[in-house]
Amino acid sequence: MSKKNFVYVLVSLCAVLLIINVIIDANRDKPVPVKPTSFSTKEIENKFSEVLKQYNLENEWTTVKYIDNENYDSLKKVFYVRLPRDISIPIIINDIYQAFQSDPVKIEAIERKNYSNSTLKIYSEDLLKMQAFLNHDDGIKRKFAELSFYVLIKNYKGTEEIIDSLLNMHINYNLLLIPGEESRAFLQEVKKNDMVYSVLINDDMEDRFKIEEDYTKQMIKNSVVNLISVYGRNINYIVDTRSNLYNSVIFSFVRDEFSKRDISLSLVTDYSSTLGRDFNDIISLFNFYCESGVSKERIKIIIDFDSFIRLEPLIIKEKKRGTKFSVR
Repeated sequence: MSKKNFVYVLVSLCAVLLIINVIIDANRDKPVPVKPTSFSTKEIENKFSEVLKQYNLENEWTTVKYIDNENYDSLKKVFYVRLPRDISIPIIINDIYQAFQSDPVKIEAIERKNYSNSTLKIYSEDLLKMQAFLNHDDGIKRKFAELSFYVLIKNYKGTEEIIDSLLNMHINYNLLLIPGEESRAFLQEVKKNDMVYSVLINDDMEDRFKIEEDYTKQMIKNSVVNLISVYGRNINYIVDTRSNLYNSVIFSFVRDEFSKRDISLSLVTDYSSTLGRDFNDIISLFNFYCESGVSKERIKIIIDFDSFIRLEPLIIKEKKRGTKFSVR
């Protein structure tokens, strides 16, 4: 190696050592995070209570019995939690497992009745820190709101992805279709998956389903017959009150043609429509209905597909709290 190359190597080595030294100095004073090795009884009880709060339980459904027994030196009290039948105890226990998954505790769940009454024990440092009896009680019920979502599908491209997204929602809902050849093809997948649907009658209907003000009575009858033959009789037909059809002189005739076939048309004004609203407004409206609709009549909401999917986290949260979601 030449003297010149040797100098280059030496300079490079010095530079590397200098960089390493800077990194070591920068991290020398940083405290190393220490993972706790134990969890106090208070910490365990607080986290347990936070899980129960997600289920909208009445305070009096949880009682505490204090223990004065030398055989239970680490356990000072026992929780008794009464739960209405619409709450799955295995699901609550799973939520408790998830809540403590990164904590230094051991959880033991003993099922005393199949898919029902269970005993929960939580240990830390091999000491029993908390014990709770979770029992179903047929005499209690949660107060709840009841909502029905009518999910408007406007774009039928990517049918498989749309269907998969909807099937993964795990709540009841009602699809809202606009008559046309694309929705007719989409309808086959809807029926194959036993999904509930309704039809929106508006100015966007296509082809043989379309109804115009200048149509003859026979042409209107044909369109009505086509609608019923393709989309069915035992579903909701909802009329857009902003449409030209609804505001035309022929609407009474159209309504009568449906009535002759034992079908009553409903109006969009019978529903709470979120179409065209900002998503933050939809969230506010949804929260309002879940709170103000408790113990009242079912609230029917028309919502577009994209907003419905985005709303899923809040829907899951409200379902856990007891809000009911029905198809009609």
